[in-house]
Amino acid sequence: KWVLPIKGTKFVNIIQVKKVEEQDWNTLTAAPGPYYTDKDHDRYVWAGQYREKNWQAAFLVQFFRDARAKTPTGGFKNEMWLLSPYLKGSFGDLYLESQIYWIAEGKRNFDNPTVSDLDMEGLAAYIMTKYNLGPAYVGGLYAYAEGNDPNDTTTIGGLRRGGADWNPMLILWNKDMVKWNGPMGPAGTTTGNAMTNASLFQVFVGYQANKDLEIFASYAFAKADEVAIVGQDDDIGSEFDIKATYKMFENLEYEVAFGYFWSDDWYKAGVPATTVDDNYLLFHKLTLSF
Repeated sequence: KWVLPIKGTKFVNIIQVKKVEEQDWNTLTAAPGPYYTDKDHDRYVWAGQYREKNWQAAFLVQFFRDARAKTPTGGFKNEMWLLSPYLKGSFGDLYLESQIYWIAEGKRNFDNPTVSDLDMEGLAAYIMTKYNLGPAYVGGLYAYAEGNDPNDTTTIGGLRRGGADWNPMLILWNKDMVKWNGPMGPAGTTTGNAMTNASLFQVFVGYQANKDLEIFASYAFAKADEVAIVGQDDDIGSEFDIKATYKMFENLEYEVAFGYFWSDDWYKAGVPATTVDDNYLLFHKLTLSF
């Protein structure tokens, strides 16, 4: 990784070459072979970042080459170009952050000449704004992760998603909930620890009661982007969350929270007679930062 500020400007170049996995030789294949070769996964990255006192913006270009699915007699490799701009900053009492992650060009190339290569595509986007009102604030966000079109047999879609470390709600697409309770919904129609194939709309309010206590509440609803099952509804559900966070010490916080998720007909997977229950969550936790 090479970080190169441009002298006399607020612009920084970032260049990175990442070897995710190296597999030029597979010792598990007995002599005289055939041997696995060129099963590498590599990423090449350039990012340009511009910083002001209250805001910053950047643009990232990344090339993926992933040949881990190759075999001695065939298989395929994936090659993708990804573009990602972002902006975040404070403008008076208004805070704004946004990012787009887009596969500008992608291809799955098969070694077997009788198998047609496939295009690869994906788009994920996020925008959040918050307005300060003294000790209180209000805000909203919109997030989108493109789904895979089931009618397009020449393209693999839906390859971008929300990160697993982004928890927009306490129940839906929450990493901690999935870790301890498992994905939500029946097999084949689940929502896991990262937002996929969906649009999410959320409004929220917060109140800083004093320097140690903050109260936060939000309401959100989600819809599927693509529906692969005949008769399946695209309404995933809606959720209300409320939580209070108390800062006990500089690096120790106590949180108590309640969330209620109204499950919608998307979880029925196209079977109207299926009964879908709502979910709720009540928890408390200590967080130690060091």
